[in-house]
Amino acid sequence: MTILVTGATGTIGSHMVKVLTEKGFSVKALTRRPDVAQFPAGVEVVKGDLMDAQSYCQH
Repeated sequence: MTILVTGATGTIGSHMVKVLTEKGFSVKALTRRPDVAQFPAGVEVVKGDLMDAQSYCQH
């Protein structure tokens, strides 16, 4: 199962990315600033803004 985490660079979102990855889920992390994001190996970083569906809908 693949889970999209919005707000993935925030306090709660970054923790969720870590926990979900540790539990074996496939994770996509939505962030406006992928250049500064640090995620565990295997996380697919999706650049986008939740308020702009066109920025992430192709993923």
